[in-house]
Amino acid sequence: MYVEKTTAEERSTIYGAVDHLFAQFETCSHLLQDIIENTLGAKARDVAEWAINPDLFYDRLWVIQNLMFDSLLEYHLMMGEGDRSEVQVHLKGVETARKTIAEEEARRQEHRRELEARVRK
Repeated sequence: MYVEKTTAEERSTIYGAVDHLFAQFETCSHLLQDIIENTLGAKARDVAEWAINPDLFYDRLWVIQNLMFDSLLEYHLMMGEGDRSEVQVHLKGVETARKTIAEEEARRQEHRRELEARVRK
């Protein structure tokens, strides 16, 4: 499907579904530009010459990686690409979380029943 061949309403739906993903990529772009300008762009070979704290440098790289991974994962989930390894890992985590939530809810209900039984006595 070409976006150009969609209606205004369909484009609005597409925009609503993916706009936040592009915002995350834009954030990554700004962070990378800052890294380039303050470390690599100055052609500083020695960490001491960097205009940015080395710890911030590595923190920013992790932020970029996490934002990009999360954006791509969300896109693959939206597109129903269940054969992708990151989607499979995510879905397994969701399955585990649902089981844990159900077990905790059962435990809370049992606790409530015990309290109600004590009150009735």
